[in-house]
Amino acid sequence: MAFAKALFQPPVRLRAIPDRWARWLRFLWVLLFGLSVLTVVVSTLYAVRASYSIQPIIAQFGLDFEVSTDGDLAVGTLAKQGQAPEVPVTAKVVAVDGKPVARDLQIAEFADLLTQAPGPSVKVTLQQPSGQTISLIQTRNDALIAGQWDRDLRIWARLSMALLACTALLACSVLLALRRPNDPVAMMLAFAFVIMVAAIDPPMQFWLWTNQNVMIDILSVFFFYLLLVSLAAFPDGVFAPRFLRWLLPLGIPISILASIPDIDEDLQGIIGVGSLIGVVAAQFFRFRR
Repeated sequence: MAFAKALFQPPVRLRAIPDRWARWLRFLWVLLFGLSVLTVVVSTLYAVRASYSIQPIIAQFGLDFEVSTDGDLAVGTLAKQGQAPEVPVTAKVVAVDGKPVARDLQIAEFADLLTQAPGPSVKVTLQQPSGQTISLIQTRNDALIAGQWDRDLRIWARLSMALLACTALLACSVLLALRRPNDPVAMMLAFAFVIMVAAIDPPMQFWLWTNQNVMIDILSVFFFYLLLVSLAAFPDGVFAPRFLRWLLPLGIPISILASIPDIDEDLQGIIGVGSLIGVVAAQFFRFRR
């Protein structure tokens, strides 16, 4: 009820969270924290499996792939060093060995189909964005896999950096939630960090590669709204300049526009990054006063 009232009459200052609400919020935070940690563990195991099982299989057949932010799988041929690929990585898989595949084919399923091919060669039928259909006969070739040391370095460097970012966000969330449970700004940041962990790499790769990209959109709406409002009221819960209090209601459509699919990604980037930069820039006016 108080939140609904705040949408129509945004307060200039966020009130301290009462103890009875703080206990429920802490319980919800613990639940989300556990789910985020579980998501990171599962997605890390999936990323290791994908790096050492799924990707090498596809590369052995001279193919390359990309997974878009919409979860769509695009396939093409591996490019030779210094050359463009024979088939750009923009085509959609429509059949393997003459058998049609699902429209929402996942990368792990595609690798399994290649592995199950009866012979050393497999026929992959691709459909380019123009509608043209191409049939490729790809033969397994272990020499196409890059050097093991270079692959390991790239894989573990990316994974280590991603896990370091997740750990830092979770640690900040723990400190905020445990030390300032009655502070609305601290609790919004604590929730934002926990939700953000479940939407960035390695969880992001897990959601995309398993065709569950809708989870990224849903999580992004929540953490972006919490981050936007908390930065506007940082650090004492007072919205300064005063017009920033209107982010309480307006932050909802802004967060949705910046996160939902089927909207131009450049426009979403302008909305999202522009909003955050504007809120951070407002801090100069606050501290100057």
